[in-house]
Amino acid sequence: MGELNINRYITCDNLKIDFCPESHPVDDDIQKILNEMISEFSINDMPINVDFRKLVSWLKAGDQLTHQIHPYPAKLLPHIIYFFLKAHSNLKHKIVLDPFCGSGTVALEASIQGFLPLVADANPFALLVAKVKTTPYSVKKLTETAENILIKAKKYRTAPPIDVVNQHLWYSPEHKKKLEIILRAINEIEVTDEKDFFKICFSSLAKKISYADPAISVPVRLKTKESFSDATNDRIQKRLDWIKGLNVIDEFRSVVNSNIERIKQTNEKYPERVVAKNVGNDARNIFTNSDLTTQMPDNSIPLIITSPPYGSAQKYIRSSSLSL
Repeated sequence: MGELNINRYITCDNLKIDFCPESHPVDDDIQKILNEMISEFSINDMPINVDFRKLVSWLKAGDQLTHQIHPYPAKLLPHIIYFFLKAHSNLKHKIVLDPFCGSGTVALEASIQGFLPLVADANPFALLVAKVKTTPYSVKKLTETAENILIKAKKYRTAPPIDVVNQHLWYSPEHKKKLEIILRAINEIEVTDEKDFFKICFSSLAKKISYADPAISVPVRLKTKESFSDATNDRIQKRLDWIKGLNVIDEFRSVVNSNIERIKQTNEKYPERVVAKNVGNDARNIFTNSDLTTQMPDNSIPLIITSPPYGSAQKYIRSSSLSL
């Protein structure tokens, strides 16, 4: 496979170097790099190995902004999206579509770079995550609403039951009852956007305190086995003991506080970010209006960035089953 010498296009004070510490290549440099990739591919007709982590080395990975507001399988690397958005920063209409939006990584990166993110996905939970990730919530209002939820959760004794398939596999009766009470309090929130934020927090909690193995994207019951090593069984038993002894309301508070802090940090850095717009639940049918009735005209989207689903490798809906 062809290797791209990106150093030819990364400059600092007019000197050719690998990368500039504490500085970013200007947009023109990134555009040149992409043009070089396209040119090299057209000449050689061979795939090009690209290390986007190195190419966009200044972009931090991990728990940054609202990227980690909720776990999601097979997330797209933010560095890839950053690169292609910067390479197209001179578009007349700064609109980007992700027809398989998944965890909302494209939506968030587009939002903070001043693009209008359009998202579609067959998984309704993916659309909810993308919306919450890109919404510049009022931290003050979220904090106040969180306290109201916690007050109600401590006061309520009953709540409508949550229908969970094989619920005995995933939750103790006591923990499930507490989850139902918390959800009752969340469902009483009148402001839809705020309710959506706390639904995401609730989903994280439901996954966190379940008996599902956190190392596997789809729900698989966590249990010790003779075939496992002693170290593995010790790790599993330690988590099972933690689940048994945890306080559900305290864990909810912890999840909420962490996500509010993510919102706060993102607001401070990108206060003008744009909320993702839902344009459909099928990549073959994209719409322009909120009630999904007006078909989007052909050739109306200047930029599409997406990572098509790994249909045979990732069970997206099943991985969200304790969330949906």
